[in-house]
Amino acid sequence: MIDSELSSASAAPGVCLVVIYNHNYERNIEKIERLYKGKFSDVYHLMPFYQGDSPRVIGVYDSSHQFNNYITQAYDRLASKCYSHFIFVADDMIIRQDLNECNILEKLNVGPNSAFVPFLRVIDNKSFFTWPWALKQVGKLNFPTPACEFRKFMPDLETARRLLERHGIDWRQGYTRSVLVHALRGCISPFPMQLMRSYLSSSILALRFKLTRAFRGFFGRKVGWEDFIEENAKRIAKRGEEPEYPLLWAYVDMFVLPASRFKEFCHMSGVLAGGRVMVEVAIPTAMAFTVDHIVQSDAGDMLDGRFEGSPQEIFERNHGSVSSLIKNWKEGVLFYHPIKLSQWKLDLD
Repeated sequence: MIDSELSSASAAPGVCLVVIYNHNYERNIEKIERLYKGKFSDVYHLMPFYQGDSPRVIGVYDSSHQFNNYITQAYDRLASKCYSHFIFVADDMIIRQDLNECNILEKLNVGPNSAFVPFLRVIDNKSFFTWPWALKQVGKLNFPTPACEFRKFMPDLETARRLLERHGIDWRQGYTRSVLVHALRGCISPFPMQLMRSYLSSSILALRFKLTRAFRGFFGRKVGWEDFIEENAKRIAKRGEEPEYPLLWAYVDMFVLPASRFKEFCHMSGVLAGGRVMVEVAIPTAMAFTVDHIVQSDAGDMLDGRFEGSPQEIFERNHGSVSSLIKNWKEGVLFYHPIKLSQWKLDLD
């Protein structure tokens, strides 16, 4: 069925599948080609430090924490073809096997100028303390290294807020200046006094948590870090304080970009990479700033397979067989991640 669909497709398919590798793992190229054979006519691989001559593999140079910069570096190669959309997937995942270049945009409800990402969240006073990457990213944005002037190439505060509003994102829930002292720990080169103040503030907050946990534990009550922050986030922020520059975060194991805004996205992606902003902040933020409409899967029924259990549990349940995983694919699951192909048997027909 899929082969017949592809044979009727135009010679220049509307979509291009781009596989992003965190590390130089060239042995996965052949496996991934097999995985998507007959589904996508054009598959490109963004491979760190690649020195080969395959026309389908694009060598890129950066840390995997800024793999958004891989896309920026590959812009000339990818944009030279006539595609409507670029489908980006990680090399350690498998997307639904009924998806192909003829139906993926329809299945994801992605229009001609639309993008797709699993979800978009604004970094607020709570996620600032509870999401591991938030503190460093906010620190780099507000206290950038003098060697990179990336901030002046980003939208000004009011424009950034307006751009987020068109996606239904409430920037008013964002992080406030009261918490920025903690972000100094994520800064590259703060002044010694600022750094001392940062460590003191963070240590006091951690001490308060330990005392609260011990006190409640004496009475048989449990309190976790997220619960503690939930209770104290409003106390940390000063009353009536305006949120700072809005930043988004999302899981970007799979996302879609329209060719119509690809150039603008790659520019903003490169700007944020220059500031060493982490990919799970850089891609959703760049996407929200440059694309007019973004589809999110958490508004529908497509979920990440990680909600079914740990990667090890999924591996054991399927006896390490990709064919078993595909056969027992749960309804509503868009993709499984992580799937380390070096450990799984690629026993496809």
